Amino acid sequence: MTAAAFVLGVIGTALAAASLGWNVAQYLLTGARPKLAPIIGPNYGGGAFVVDATTDARPFLRSVEASIAADPADRIIGVTVVNKGRVDVCATRWSFRVLPRRSLRVLPLTRWMFRALPAGPEFLPPTDPGCPDLPCTIPPGGAETFVTKLDRVRVVAAFSDAIGGGRRQKIVATVTSGGRMRISKPFYMPTLTDGMS
Repeated sequence: MTAAAFVLGVIGTALAAASLGWNVAQYLLTGARPKLAPIIGPNYGGGAFVVDATTDARPFLRSVEASIAADPADRIIGVTVVNKGRVDVCATRWSFRVLPRRSLRVLPLTRWMFRALPAGPEFLPPTDPGCPDLPCTIPPGGAETFVTKLDRVRVVAAFSDAIGGGRRQKIVATVTSGGRMRISKPFYMPTLTDGMS
């Protein structure tokens, strides 16, 4: 009898742990889960062909611009927001933020340590034609793309480099939803500054 009781106890504990894990996973997956993807691409005749902006896309952009006769000065930059959750995402604002590339400053204070996270300027792009009006509701499984002209962000990149003492800064796209700011992966900086004079 004791061996059977032990086996039943182990099985019951395993099922209880699996049930708890499933409930925690369901709780975490029920909300809105926006995922941000930085994009860049040429703008041609009211349309756009966008690619991932976290890697070096310069050769690809040049070949596409040459094949469709697009002007490299008309490139667009932005962020695609994909709702991977089960609830609508209401994007209330989007911007570009400069994050300086410097190590965290650690200030020793007795036995405690404080970290000062680097913060930089933020650029709120104007509403461009073809860009959705804010606030914008993104349904579950849906996506929305926010874009602006690359020249506007190039100015921010140039000023951030000047302020940063010549060190390259990271530029990310941000989207605010539900009072919480979501941050994308950093843009590949040489793609942003390609063709700057």
